[in-house]
Amino acid sequence: MATCSESGAVYLDCEFVVMEGPWAKRKIWSLIGLHSPKGDGWKNMGRGFIKAMINSAFGLDPEDNSQLAQQRRAIPSLKSLDGLEFLAVINMERDERFGEKNVIKQAVTKEHKDYAKLMGQAAQPAQPMSQQPMAVTNPWG
Repeated sequence: MATCSESGAVYLDCEFVVMEGPWAKRKIWSLIGLHSPKGDGWKNMGRGFIKAMINSAFGLDPEDNSQLAQQRRAIPSLKSLDGLEFLAVINMERDERFGEKNVIKQAVTKEHKDYAKLMGQAAQPAQPMSQQPMAVTNPWG
C-alpha cells in the first residue's frame, strides 16, 4: 500500500528480507518513491527500481522491449510485488538518525556478470556484505 506524507510525496514503505547467504533472514527497510510534488525525479527513480526488481526476478534484459517482456513487467497492482524475489547489491551507509544501516543500492539484472551464477546457486561463499549481490524478497510492509 502506498503512503502519502505531509509534504504530498507518495511512496512505498518497504521491508526487504535477505533470502540466502550469511545474512539470510535479515531485514532492510527502504522507501520507493512513486510521486513527489517537487518534480518527477523521485518518481522516476522509484519506477526504475521497480522495473529493475522485475527484470531481476524474471531474468529479463533491461533493453528487451518485446511483447513478452512488457507483459512480464506489467503489474496489475503494487500488491502483486509482494514476495517478489530478486538479486540486489546491498551496501552499508551511515544514517544520522539510525547510525549504520544496510541499504539496497540496486537490483542486479541479467547483464551482470554474476547474475546467472547467483540465480542458479543457493549458497555462496561469504563475502563482505557491501560487495555481494543477494537474493531478497519484499513483503511490502
